Amino acid sequence: MNSMGQLLCVGIVLTLVSGCGVINALKMRSANDDIEPRWTASASEVALKAHYEGEKPYIDIAINGIDGFRFLIDTGASISILTDSPRVRALGLQAGFELPMSGWGDEQGSRAYQTQVDSVDFGPFQMEKLNLAYIPVGSTPYFADPREVIFDGVLGYDVLRHFRWTFEKQQRRITVANTPVEVESGDVALPLDTFMTRISVDAEFNVGDGQWRKEPILIDTGSRHVLKLSALYLRNRDIDPGVTVQGGDFGLSGLAEHQRMRLEGLRLGTLEVNNLRTHLIETEDEDELWVIGSALLGHYTTIIDYFSEQMILRTSSQQTPFQSRFNLLGLELRKLSDGRFIVRYVMPNLPASAAGVQAGDIVTTLNGQSTPDISTDAWLSITNTPGNHALCLEKRGCLSLQATTIAGYSMPSG
Repeated sequence: MNSMGQLLCVGIVLTLVSGCGVINALKMRSANDDIEPRWTASASEVALKAHYEGEKPYIDIAINGIDGFRFLIDTGASISILTDSPRVRALGLQAGFELPMSGWGDEQGSRAYQTQVDSVDFGPFQMEKLNLAYIPVGSTPYFADPREVIFDGVLGYDVLRHFRWTFEKQQRRITVANTPVEVESGDVALPLDTFMTRISVDAEFNVGDGQWRKEPILIDTGSRHVLKLSALYLRNRDIDPGVTVQGGDFGLSGLAEHQRMRLEGLRLGTLEVNNLRTHLIETEDEDELWVIGSALLGHYTTIIDYFSEQMILRTSSQQTPFQSRFNLLGLELRKLSDGRFIVRYVMPNLPASAAGVQAGDIVTTLNGQSTPDISTDAWLSITNTPGNHALCLEKRGCLSLQATTIAGYSMPSG
């Protein structure tokens, strides 16, 4: 399903609905400015306790001396967050000032509050008196079921900005370093622009009209998607997106329905990739919400270096060409704490909708396999695979879904 990156909407946007909201938003954005991490490792670069859920990168850290808290690394988030997981609730943290928050989605925003932890231990470095936003599960439309809270928080710009981070999804590896990157032969090195805690690079897009257009695009490791572009940008230029399907994602402001298309090509420096699944997002400004997510970044060794203000994309001789995974079944699922999947959104005019699957259904087995034994990454591959798929739902029995390719969307026309 949607990543915490969309939950935070490429850099948490705190709702400025009142004078109090303005003051609290500014206070939270600067709350950790004076905190300096202590690097205690003997090496300058250290591997962290890393996990990947689908496309998204996580690490395990200790809070207040207690191990095992799992945090998403989200370069699209302005501030760091605690989710309302059982482990976080057990910390008994004190509630500070209120933080009305909004972001991705077309519904109501979320309510949160500031809190502070005494210590956070990342392994090679530690931070003390760290301020975080705390989001109760019942105060945000991002979660439909408390069992969706399967991670403990998000690391945003206020923590990430102190280091160099390297993501190697194929090796299930994440490292952090206290020195700048050394660019190697063959690396694609892109200057990072930092504005209001958001990082971006310049990219070129072929939107299907035979032209390459240069635009800055935000880097969001917290998003599991490939690309997001402004739908308004295409309309203002009378660009036909071609074949589209309707999708839905959830963020701090609830459901955001949108159209998905196949982008002809993307260039990042000397690197060119083609046939990318792309979400067209409705915005009031055509320059908003141009985003690269981890579905693309995770195909390469990706280095985000806040010291030298560079993003490095590193390939190997064994690298296979990038291929987008297109949702052919029409289901957006999230993992629950018991390992099963919950249906968050059913895409119209695709097999799941025709079979009567509904949001809120619990998927118990898929193709004869128990869903607790199916990873999110495996699910993303299944939904991209044409053919017949058997889906069993709690309380509603089993269904047969026939996934087919869609010319002009999941494959080029003709």
